[in-house]
Amino acid sequence: MISPSHSSRLAAWLLITSAFPQAFCATTTAPEGDPRSEDYTLRVDGKDVPVHACRVSAVPLNQVWPGYQRPIEQTELAAFACWDMSGPV
Repeated sequence: MISPSHSSRLAAWLLITSAFPQAFCATTTAPEGDPRSEDYTLRVDGKDVPVHACRVSAVPLNQVWPGYQRPIEQTELAAFACWDMSGPV
């Protein structure tokens, strides 16, 4: 037997999935020579998504100074990924 709270969750899930019967997920390929993360991998809807490596500030206070770029010793590695989807996947 399904409890009332579970039945409302089930109804919401059915409503959401029926609103997007054929969810679409688009991934891109990483440009040639673009640094890829060695720490993370990602799959969305069964498709490999490139995870890009980047550097971000390791210092909690950032100041904007024209022409200033933080020294590499004050940065740390991070990663990000991009994809598009039309509904739950």
